[in-house]
Amino acid sequence: MQRRGSRTEFVIEPGTGVRPILFGMTPSDVRNVLGLEPESIDTTPSEVRKMREYYPEFVGVDYDSNEQVCSVSFVPLGKVELRFGSTNLFDDEAGINPLAVLLRVDPSPFESYGFIIFDKIGIAVTGYHDGDESQRAITVFKGSWGLDHATPISAKELIQI
Repeated sequence: MQRRGSRTEFVIEPGTGVRPILFGMTPSDVRNVLGLEPESIDTTPSEVRKMREYYPEFVGVDYDSNEQVCSVSFVPLGKVELRFGSTNLFDDEAGINPLAVLLRVDPSPFESYGFIIFDKIGIAVTGYHDGDESQRAITVFKGSWGLDHATPISAKELIQI
């Protein structure tokens, strides 16, 4: 985990994780790389996760049935820089729109239950396309999101929203 001044930097690497948190890590591995214990743990299982650990700065780490990292979620409320390439997706001051950045890499997203899913690169975004700032979050996931209930959404629709 890198620090930039008072901010913590995470770097999205599609298919690999969000450095320093990598897909396949165990809870112990994550605690070691972050140098932190989770603030809380939710052991209520869902279709895609067995457990979620909540860390400071609004970072959530989901584990699959093998207790390995399967997704990492971020909310832009803490002192976190979430980088995709050289861009901090949470840089509101610079007017960064994560949707525009991600559309350059995956121009064929889907929408499902309020999430914009960039399945080709394993990233789901919410709160940026519907103006609901209280719902803003970015999740980086392993494999496919599961597009059974998803519908394609055009870049034109997303940028106009």
